[in-house]
Amino acid sequence: MRRRSFNNYLKIQHVGSLRRLRPAIRAQSATRQVLSALWRYPLKPKARQALLRPLDHPQALKSRAQVDDAIDCVLGLGLHPHKGAEKNWDFLAAFSAILQRHRPQDVVLDFGSGLRSVILEWLHLYGYRHLHASDLNVIPRREGWIRYTQQDLEQTTYPDAFADVITCLSVVEHGVNTTRMLAEASRVLRPNGLLLLSTDYWCEALDLKSVYDELGPVYIFSSDMLHAQLIAPASQFGLRVIGTPDLTCGDPVVERPQVPSIHQRYTFYFLAYERMTNEANHLTSMR
Repeated sequence: MRRRSFNNYLKIQHVGSLRRLRPAIRAQSATRQVLSALWRYPLKPKARQALLRPLDHPQALKSRAQVDDAIDCVLGLGLHPHKGAEKNWDFLAAFSAILQRHRPQDVVLDFGSGLRSVILEWLHLYGYRHLHASDLNVIPRREGWIRYTQQDLEQTTYPDAFADVITCLSVVEHGVNTTRMLAEASRVLRPNGLLLLSTDYWCEALDLKSVYDELGPVYIFSSDMLHAQLIAPASQFGLRVIGTPDLTCGDPVVERPQVPSIHQRYTFYFLAYERMTNEANHLTSMR
């Protein structure tokens, strides 16, 4: 009963988002909207397909139009949007990659979830029941099917081959040792499992000395650093980057008015890895 109530809570959150982000909706009865949400979502596979946005190769967010499209898709899917408008682009990409596996029985683990895991709440609404969130600052608890535990993502207590999918969205730029993170993700993933990762990005290196935000020193990956730290080392840990990376930039669309030195100076980057089988890993290491 508590898990069903949590699912209904997530649906009602969506109604609040609709009324806030689409003014025309406000004229409609809030009660009718709530009842509609409780019965309508999650969308059936055929209806949801047109709203998913999987990415077939590593790439950067390049335009405001992509942000607006992502928000429209998130709302159309009946999900509560991420409070950072631009974050809906990479969160939707991760959500789409997971749903297109058509495996709601998958164990999904969110590395660096923050106090609440947006991606796991979305998956909860779409029938996923094996959901785990970890973060250094999280309060250990269970909400619906989501189990939160306090963990260091560079060295977790999860057993080997525990998860089918790991998400790590806008986390590694906050002082994470990427070598240790990739090694830990590889250990925890099952063969053919997915690691879905996003981070702050700009093609050219930015001068960020003495730049801080609410989480500490600001770090934005340049194309060289992203390739050196997140792409080139992957095979050492039994991970295969899916698709050919596109390291080009478009517009610096991320808005951070509270940190003027980086406001509209960078974007986000998204990439996916597959955990290779032991046989495939052995062949890769011989090349």
